[in-house]
Amino acid sequence: MKKSGFIYLIISFTILLGLSFRKENIISSSRTQNYFVGDQKLSDKLFFKTLKGKEGYTILKNQAALYEKNYSNFKGLSNYRSANIKFEKQFLNGGKNYRIILYTLLNNKKTDSVEFFRHTAGFRYEPSNYTHVSYLDLKNNKIWQLKYFSSPAARSADPVSYEVSKIENGKIKPDHLYFLDESLDAEMDKRNLYY
Repeated sequence: MKKSGFIYLIISFTILLGLSFRKENIISSSRTQNYFVGDQKLSDKLFFKTLKGKEGYTILKNQAALYEKNYSNFKGLSNYRSANIKFEKQFLNGGKNYRIILYTLLNNKKTDSVEFFRHTAGFRYEPSNYTHVSYLDLKNNKIWQLKYFSSPAARSADPVSYEVSKIENGKIKPDHLYFLDESLDAEMDKRNLYY
């Protein structure tokens, strides 16, 4: 009787151990694929309202750091889950900065593109940083985007725009503009930040 109890215990332990390894592999695989789509918080209805004052600066600083961490080792061109979307890393300013471009494809041909992520630091005058973060909502074929200038010295962040685009038949079309600061939009143009 003791032998059968011992064997049952070993079999149970082996099954539990196998399930836990399988679960960890699924979670790791999911994390690896999901960082490409960006931070889902961008699509939250209340997200933009949280960006006021120093708390907003901290939220955006941490979010930009997460994007940097996720994209820093990305080497070049990658399909994402299907042949309809590709991400490409483009180096700027002699390799010092980079951006991630999202391409839509139709019949294996590039149809449209949008800058998906960019962080540029070290402008000569304040605000000294520019960041552009996005979230790709695959379920609804939408791209949520936030562009902003920030100043680490003043611990402040000033949104340029907060908008949503829709992907239809491979084309990226404006869907809704929630916020636009025209003076900062003009500043983007002066600093050659448009894609």
